[in-house]
Amino acid sequence: MLRKLLTLLILVCLAGGILEARQHGYLENTSELFLKLWQGKSSAISEDRVENEALEQVNAVRRSAGLSPLILDTPFHDFLVHELGLAPKKTLDEILSAWQKANPCFIRVAALSIRSFTPAGVQKEISNWTEGSDKDYTHVAVVAQSGMGNIWQGCVMIVGERLPYFSPELLNAGTVTSYYSVCRLCGNGHPCSVQNHNQTFSLECPHCHRIYTILAADSQKQMHYVNEYLTEYAPPAHFPKALSRLQEMLLIWRAVGKICKYTLDPADPNNTTSNDPTDAWQFALETQVLGTGDCEDSAILLADWLHSRGFEARVAIGRFAERGGHAWVVTRLDGKEYLLESTAPNPRIDSEPFAIDVGSRYIPDAMFDYDSIYVRTDPHDIWDGKYWDETKWVRSQQRPRRAPPKSPVALELSTILQAKIASITAHH
Repeated sequence: MLRKLLTLLILVCLAGGILEARQHGYLENTSELFLKLWQGKSSAISEDRVENEALEQVNAVRRSAGLSPLILDTPFHDFLVHELGLAPKKTLDEILSAWQKANPCFIRVAALSIRSFTPAGVQKEISNWTEGSDKDYTHVAVVAQSGMGNIWQGCVMIVGERLPYFSPELLNAGTVTSYYSVCRLCGNGHPCSVQNHNQTFSLECPHCHRIYTILAADSQKQMHYVNEYLTEYAPPAHFPKALSRLQEMLLIWRAVGKICKYTLDPADPNNTTSNDPTDAWQFALETQVLGTGDCEDSAILLADWLHSRGFEARVAIGRFAERGGHAWVVTRLDGKEYLLESTAPNPRIDSEPFAIDVGSRYIPDAMFDYDSIYVRTDPHDIWDGKYWDETKWVRSQQRPRRAPPKSPVALELSTILQAKIASITAHH
């Protein structure tokens, strides 16, 4: 008698559960479930099919709302499979936290766990899931689940907003303003936002609080890492064989002063500093062809030319007395450091411009050469004029990714400028 009562109770509960599921739309075909229960088995649906249908459903909802489809993230999926295999040791919240900790480029994540007796029930839950149609989510991972002899099926779906990795190309495309970047000094990643990219700007790590890269816009408003402006360009020139290395360095310095007339960027006649938001940088060949440029343009030309002749040269960026933002060149020859003001129209070359003597009014914040940028170890420390002192500078390696494109204005060298350079170098 007791066994009959228990059996009756179980049947009543089961019928009530089926009725509840049907009322909520989770069960579209009650007879199908009864048939599965009667036969004691159900046909297995492949996990790939469940996952693909779930992904298609969430993207169908997004497309109907005019949103971009979610991108299936394979590492995200594999991580989720591994973590769910540890269940019930970990909750979904713990899985989400673990994923974000390992992948901080995901700044938001949300999860949905679905169990239904029919595919229609799964689709309905996905359609009603608010996070699935959030415009900011970009990636998704789906893992199929089943139980009770495949009587029910479902999945765990996790969506995430993943920031794209920072690059000048993506910045130039102008499609996004928020990025994820990794500090080259401490190795930690962090989100960053760039609202106006038509200017010189730097990325500072929130973990080690140091600048680790600097970018600047060219005349076409395309961004480059600053050391990509150094292209190892050398103007066509001939030097007397009897020149010493010091004389050659000083002669190149004077030649740049003759070639490049100091001129503010035409975009803003009131521009008085090299870090103005409208400031545009020029490649060395472009500066030579134009014959004009501001401080960083002539400094790039001078550093490029010196480097092509085997000199150790860096472009320094910082402040100069009352002028404010400024750029200049520093070199090292036979263990001695020199400061070369690239905007000087006719620099004196009868005395050695030692950096420690002439540089008291030049306060650098950063430097760059062909494969690195250098920032002050302590920006608040009193500057002592030592540009190659490793205790004063932190190096952030930034190798150029490619040869920078030449500006259209610098496609051909004019014969007039070639003759001008040859004349300068031959008579000094």
